[in-house]
Amino acid sequence: MKAILITIQIATRVIVADDATEQDIINIALPRLCRNMDSDPWGDSEISDDTECPYDPEYDELTNEEN
Repeated sequence: MKAILITIQIATRVIVADDATEQDIINIALPRLCRNMDSDPWGDSEISDDTECPYDPEYDELTNEEN
């Protein structure tokens, strides 16, 4: 057993008013980001060993039960 990190980066471009709040921007971007994930969920992804927090049978067995 080993611990693996999966990193997925999604991005989208939106046009907003000069005075848009962070919440406004999130509300506008979220539907586009979801569409991007639906159309290409692994577009910019990376799979790597978790070297900072390696597999720990006692802890990781507990977290696996949550899935």
